Amino acid sequence: MKNTSLLMAGLLTVSLAGCTQTPVSLSDLETNFSEQQYQLSWQPQPGDAEVDILVSQYPDAGKARLLAKDVKAHQYAWTPEDAHQRYYFFVKPEGGEPVMTANRLMPLEGGRNFRDLGGYQTQDGRTVRWGKIYRSGVLANLTEADYAFVDSLGIETVVDFRANSERQSESTQWRAAEVEIISTDYEMDFDMGELGKILRSPDLSRDKLEAMMAQMYPHILEDQKQNYRAMFDRLVDKDGGLLFHCTAGKDRTGISAALVLSALGVDRQTVIQDYLATNQYLDFQSLIPKDSSNMDPKYAAMMKFFASLPQDITQPLMGVTQPLIESAIAAMEAKHGSVLEYLKQELDVSEQDIQILRAKYLL
Repeated sequence: MKNTSLLMAGLLTVSLAGCTQTPVSLSDLETNFSEQQYQLSWQPQPGDAEVDILVSQYPDAGKARLLAKDVKAHQYAWTPEDAHQRYYFFVKPEGGEPVMTANRLMPLEGGRNFRDLGGYQTQDGRTVRWGKIYRSGVLANLTEADYAFVDSLGIETVVDFRANSERQSESTQWRAAEVEIISTDYEMDFDMGELGKILRSPDLSRDKLEAMMAQMYPHILEDQKQNYRAMFDRLVDKDGGLLFHCTAGKDRTGISAALVLSALGVDRQTVIQDYLATNQYLDFQSLIPKDSSNMDPKYAAMMKFFASLPQDITQPLMGVTQPLIESAIAAMEAKHGSVLEYLKQELDVSEQDIQILRAKYLL
């Protein structure tokens, strides 16, 4: 059965992977976490049989314990012992291989859009490994309990795409195992005056904001080139987990995730799907500063003004829309022919590097 990745309209993204030559079709396998309970469900297919449900704290069926045997209902609910723990679920058809699904969003008290890039299917039928590459927004609000959890993820490298002023106003006080932190000194070349004119225009519209953001996105590629090169160097050379992030975890981080997934051979639509998942995982109100005393006054005023506008209009700024990531992809393709060629020509990621990446991060 073909691997499938799904985007939940709630908290979690799930992956259907590793199921071959089974007598059942576990299509549309979903998992959701709400009110301290996981709900697994899948669509019945002709010939479906009973399944066993297993759970583990590791992406390894060999370490999983049985939760339920011979389930017939095509759905299953389970209340975890620890809601601040990540769980991997395995649905095993009779006579078949277990199918794994996991919560993509990390169970953090102070996290922002912190999720796993694992589970996506590549164009050659392989699957991105869970628990190796993570994307996130700002880390400044992680609690002690969060850091205890993050410490279990095996992260060795943190790539911070934020500008100097962002890193100063919301500094990362890393309290997990020692990591290498990569960042560059820069300030965003963003015309606040032009943005202010657009926002105060009597004919303000979502299309105008989207057009402005779409023009900005290709510039992110140039601004972050040094960080992107360092990120791919570490992905190739190091074996531990890697986390990359910006402030919201949507624009600079979204392009970065698109680059990584493309390097691993994930198709364009799935890359875009991961980018758009921010609209499900990001609490937009968390972007509005509660205490702006340490922030650039212009930035703080701008964010508060955003909050006063209808969310549908500000979606391209506070969330993400498909034309934005497509503008970055189009810029790479226009100059280099493809995203892979952009990686090779601009970020010095060789064909050998790509093969190393795929051997390390794919199943």
